[in-house]
Amino acid sequence: SQMSPAIRTIIACCLALAGFAAGHLVAAAQADPPADEKAWTLVAGGFDRLDDVTALAADDIWAVGDGLVHFDGDEWRQTAGDTPQFTAVDAVSHDAVWAAGTQESYCIVQGVVYRFDGQSWLPEPVETHESIYDLKMLDRTEGWAVGGERQAVILRYDGESWQPVAAPEIAGLRAVDFFEDGTGYAVGLGGS
Repeated sequence: SQMSPAIRTIIACCLALAGFAAGHLVAAAQADPPADEKAWTLVAGGFDRLDDVTALAADDIWAVGDGLVHFDGDEWRQTAGDTPQFTAVDAVSHDAVWAAGTQESYCIVQGVVYRFDGQSWLPEPVETHESIYDLKMLDRTEGWAVGGERQAVILRYDGESWQPVAAPEIAGLRAVDFFEDGTGYAVGLGGS
């Protein structure tokens, strides 16, 4: 099927990312929450740092940062051994979960994306040597990832691999999201 022009275009907004700390999974409860509001509670998992989370159900939650971790309703568990430095995770079902980030080897930076197929995490083909900071999956065969440092990087997933698409001449991007109609927004460094 043909992709709409809205889906093909990611619009870089003039928004600063100040205060974009929502990716941290562990939170303290507010001092005296109103009786009609639920308070945040601390759920310690024994990890140094978690950067992003996606929840499919109360017993199927994934987080990334200090590894790839899964919450099964009872406890958080590390699901993979030595992994790249993941900064983003998104899912469309229990057997279609993606994690993105950076792998450094001998001073070479490589953007990486792994996919969980319900059994194991496997690397996917990615065409960038830049860090990836966020990704958004629209379905099993379409997703977007953003990153970069001095220059923005935008990658599109077509169900088989992650390919770069033209990015505006702006600094690196740090977050991406979409409306149901396929219109996407990305924000990043330098107020882009």
